[in-house]
Parts: sequence; C-alpha cells; structure tokens
Amino acid sequence: MGWAILKRSTIGCLLMAATSACSSTTSSAARPLSSPSSPTSKTVTITSTNMEPTLKAGQAIQTTEVGSGQYTPHRGDVVLFTSPSGWFDPTTGAFAEVERVIGIPGDHVACPGPGSPVTVNGVALDEPYVYKGDEPSMELFNVVVPPGRLWVMGDHRDVSVDSRAHERMASGAGFIPAAIVTGLYQAK
Repeated sequence: MGWAILKRSTIGCLLMAATSACSSTTSSAARPLSSPSSPTSKTVTITSTNMEPTLKAGQAIQTTEVGSGQYTPHRGDVVLFTSPSGWFDPTTGAFAEVERVIGIPGDHVACPGPGSPVTVNGVALDEPYVYKGDEPSMELFNVVVPPGRLWVMGDHRDVSVDSRAHERMASGAGFIPAAIVTGLYQAK
C-alpha cells in the first residue's frame, strides 16, 4: 500500500489517504514509521501550487519518512506534516501540508512587508526558490519561534496558506510543532 495526497479546496491544504495505486514499497500503514537508523521513503503527489516553483501540482515526489518526534529541524528543509489542530476545520479530517522550514526554535523571523526580505535573526534570507514575481511576503510579521515549534512558508508566497496566515488569525497559531513532521523532501 502506498500514499497519495489529494487536494482540498483550500490552496496548500492536502489530504493524505492510503491508496493501493501507489508503489508497494511504501507500506507505512502496515508498520510504524521508520527509526532514524532505517529510513524509508514514500511517494506523494503534489496537488497544490503553494510550493511552486520547487514542487509543481501533479508532481510525484519521494519523501523520507520521519518517525514521530524524530525530525531535527533545519532551515530550508521542505517538510510534510499533518496539519495542527486549528489550521483547518477539524470536521473535515486529517490534512497534510508540504511547506519550507523558515524558522527553527529560538529564531527571530520577521518581514516588514512588501518590498522587504524575510529575515532570520536579523539576516536577510537569500530565497531563490520563491515563485517569480512574488514578494518574500506581502504580510508583515515579527515572531520568535518557541521551543519545539517551526515557522513554515510555501515557496509560492502569494497563494500559500502557511504560518503567516495562521499567525494573523491568532497570536501563536502560526507555529507548528516539530514533532508533527512526518516526511522530508530531498531534491534530486
């Protein structure tokens, strides 16, 4: 049994569901997530535009599975995670996201808005992966990432519903627990 990601109506919101159509080498439903000593991979299909140009809608990618609480955060990682409570309507089921890690615990992440770069600890990020024509952020934000949490953003900043949008809805809601990361994408 493999994994597929199916689109939900919200851009950047993905539904993870088991499917027999995927490769038989990814039978996570039949066994616990891998330990760090034996990484396994699974194929997922991107159905959202929130990570363009890095990942395109319809693209099948390989992710390395990460056991619960086993992810060691690194800025720039592209991660798959189960959406935290409050990010989406809990009555619709468990959704998964693919986003880029911008801030790790202790980081001061900020952007004064359009025309300005995103900064981490006062240093402007070089973000060649941001979708051509998008600003680093149309929204201003100024946060410190709490212990055990991450600040994540999509590469297609104009359409990504990410940490910025959730932080705007409620202070502290933009951070995701590092422990909910289930996979790591590594470009070939």
